[in-house]
Amino acid sequence: MTRCTLQRDAVIALIGAIYDASVQPSKWPHAIAETASLMGSERALMLTPFHRVDDGGIYFPHAIPESFMQQYASRYIEHDIWAQRAMEKGLYAEGHVLLDGDLLTQQEMLESVFYREFLSKMDILHLCSGVVFGQNSSVPMPTNMAFFRGVREPRYDEGNREFLHLVLPHFSRALGIHVRLHDAELRSALSLSALDRLASGVILIGSQGKILHMNRSANQIMASNDGLRINKQSEIMELAAIKPGETRALHAAIELALHPDTIEVPHFSHGVHITRPSGRPAYILNPAPLPPENNFGSARSRAQVIIFVADPDASHVLDAPLLKKLYGLTVAEARVTQRVYAGDTARQAAEVLGVSELTVRAQLKSIFSKTDTHRQAELMKLLSSIASIQ
Repeated sequence: MTRCTLQRDAVIALIGAIYDASVQPSKWPHAIAETASLMGSERALMLTPFHRVDDGGIYFPHAIPESFMQQYASRYIEHDIWAQRAMEKGLYAEGHVLLDGDLLTQQEMLESVFYREFLSKMDILHLCSGVVFGQNSSVPMPTNMAFFRGVREPRYDEGNREFLHLVLPHFSRALGIHVRLHDAELRSALSLSALDRLASGVILIGSQGKILHMNRSANQIMASNDGLRINKQSEIMELAAIKPGETRALHAAIELALHPDTIEVPHFSHGVHITRPSGRPAYILNPAPLPPENNFGSARSRAQVIIFVADPDASHVLDAPLLKKLYGLTVAEARVTQRVYAGDTARQAAEVLGVSELTVRAQLKSIFSKTDTHRQAELMKLLSSIASIQ
């Protein structure tokens, strides 16, 4: 067996490990470790730099101690010259793969506070980093992968860049599933009934592109008959668009997802746009492969592909009676909750509701207590899970 064949087999095995982690988060460390091995890196991590774990963010390190990241967050984040240069040069963009040489010279790095006081303690000098999701991604959670080498190891080269660029879309598709299948209470929607908790439309596809299941939101989208439909004329129940070209594009994307061992795939954010006769913004469909072992369906008809259907024109509305029923909120507290969910500050909510800002803040304190949340970010995530799409 040639070295090229061995490398291809290793990449296909890695892709399988990545998709396994999409519905089994405990497998992410293994996927990161396997990627690091193929990258020739002793240390690596994947994290959401702007979202903490208890706010739904992720942090999966490989051979990097927790104490190291605690030091970074408390003392050295402001000295992170890699991040500073990436932002200055506009390189923190989805799908980009960066080498340390793209950002600064090695001499600049060696003279920096970031290296002298922090990275050198872990023998980290060289970087290869990939942006899984950027700040303007369809997945609102900027996510970064970073691989590190020490001072006695060679710098990353174009071969490393090419390899990470190849596997990065697979990470985006698997992580897209991981993020979308978590509701605002940070519970995994990993069964058919649990999919109805999700605000976005979800369609499960079996072999040959057959529709196996649609959650409540997807059924509502189909019932609107606004560009997306089920083709009941075919031998199998399959998705179709009003425009034949868009139907072909959708079927091609589903077919690609049905073969997850395909090495070159589009990024998760590159969805299929479905035109709507009503003139409203197009639906965006993101098909992604599911691992063979999942809880969606039976052994005979297990789902192989999951499709997330986003409606950019949908408004998420909080039902006041439901807030009162679920959390015991008063009428006034439910109104404040609706304003906060709409994006108002305490002052803006007070102006709209005709009360003092002090009153709104007191009501917010009661809302946090009744909903068992402690920060506004937690409250927003909780509210997102019960918002209905009108």
